[in-house]
Amino acid sequence: MPDQRLKTYTPQASRHLGMAGAVLAARQQTEGAQRGNVPPWPGADDPDFHGTLAAIWIWARHHRLSGDARFAGNRSAAWTFVDGQGRRFVPEALDSAASDEAAYDCALLLMAHDAERALTPSDGRRQALVDRAARVLAAYLDALTDFSGREFKDPGFLARALIEH
Repeated sequence: MPDQRLKTYTPQASRHLGMAGAVLAARQQTEGAQRGNVPPWPGADDPDFHGTLAAIWIWARHHRLSGDARFAGNRSAAWTFVDGQGRRFVPEALDSAASDEAAYDCALLLMAHDAERALTPSDGRRQALVDRAARVLAAYLDALTDFSGREFKDPGFLARALIEH
């Protein structure tokens, strides 16, 4: 007999993702050079690449679970920001010149892209960026010898993002 708790997952997850999505949508920059950026806290004005990607994932998962497209405009604006900032945040290699957050940025790009692709077929606009993120992340994980990384370099999280992609 199936676990009865599983039947409540979709409505509960959808509700919580909708609430989180609303908070993120209210924080999203709607104009200027950083249009589409979702900063980490109200009033922050630094570009937050992985924060914006996490917001895209939340909005896309909400849409997929609920069928409610209310965050479609937010996702579109966020992708405009990501497309414009991609070369800055997704390096050609994860080496000493890359930021400490670059591996995490690559992983979240893959996750956000996959969540978006589940809603609409990829039109190929950002495919080169996604392919670079996957290649760079795969090379980084292949060369990894110390698996104790946490925060932005948690190898389990990074590998899961690549595997799901």
